[in-house]
Amino acid sequence: MYRIVYLSSAVADMDDAALRSLLLHSRRRNEERNITGLLLFSAGNILQVLEGKQETVQALFDTIARDCRHSHLYKLADGPVASQAFPEWSMGFATASAADFAQLAGYQDPASPDFLAARPQRMDQPFFELLKEFATTPETPV
Repeated sequence: MYRIVYLSSAVADMDDAALRSLLLHSRRRNEERNITGLLLFSAGNILQVLEGKQETVQALFDTIARDCRHSHLYKLADGPVASQAFPEWSMGFATASAADFAQLAGYQDPASPDFLAARPQRMDQPFFELLKEFATTPETPV
């Protein structure tokens, strides 16, 4: 099993419709590729976790790195892991706003007290702390 975690900035504003489209497209493609993960979006910042076979995850990351919708892309983690942290999520998603996403399967609200309330058994502590920090950082006006 292999994991890449990256942080980037959206080049343009992403409204609810753009986020919904991205989520649905990513979920479908990730299911086809047997990739699991999580996408967190807050105030134009994106943190994404990709998990799966190394070649598949690396190929997807390379595609994302060339995507003109991203800027300031930084790889935070890149390497083998003992197991997936998100085995049930073809692409879990969270945003600090947009209540409409609450109706979509896989949506996780970082403002909810239940969001990552406890570290999943398969997730190492530093990785868990990184996700919690990103998800609970208050939005700042742009």
